[in-house]
Amino acid sequence: MSKKFFFCASLLVALLSVTGCFKDPEFSPAEIGINPQSISYDKNGGDIPIKLFANREWSVELVSSDSSSKWLSVDMEKGDPMTDSVTVTVTALPNNGEDRYATLNFKTSTLTASLRVSQTGA
Repeated sequence: MSKKFFFCASLLVALLSVTGCFKDPEFSPAEIGINPQSISYDKNGGDIPIKLFANREWSVELVSSDSSSKWLSVDMEKGDPMTDSVTVTVTALPNNGEDRYATLNFKTSTLTASLRVSQTGA
């Protein structure tokens, strides 16, 4: 009986020590990052994927130099905390005018990662 007790106690101690090694995302420092940090389109526009990681809830905000910011969009505008990166697709419409520029700010409540976007005109 003492061997069974010792085995069970050892197993319990091992399990408790392993569960203590896992980090609770709520108590880890906030992180957000994108790759790449800038993208460029030709006059035809198109889709460019970027990698995003955020261990907090996040959202995206578009800041454009163009009065009509409808030329640029993202397929995900907000998301939940993650343990691995996700792919976000940024889409630009064709440009028949002047060169244009924008910034996409991926934000948590405390941090921002900025993506610089440019597109040549016709």
